[in-house]
Amino acid sequence: MSTTNTHGRVDPSAPRIASRRARSASTPGLTYLVEVNLDTGFGSCECPGYAFRGRCRHVDEARQDAGVEAPAPA
Repeated sequence: MSTTNTHGRVDPSAPRIASRRARSASTPGLTYLVEVNLDTGFGSCECPGYAFRGRCRHVDEARQDAGVEAPAPA
């Protein structure tokens, strides 16, 4: 996965981001946007759990599917 600039060319300095939609376990039909940086392992999610704790199963699953390790704790 690569990112293109405004001229449609690949920008090799842009971060490689994997994006996906994850289903809510508690609300049928609701999905959350999940993004994982393939270079650093940092991720984010729109779900309430991520907003509250700063981590969630959606990001963990996206990392696992992408074969990316979680970043080391600070």
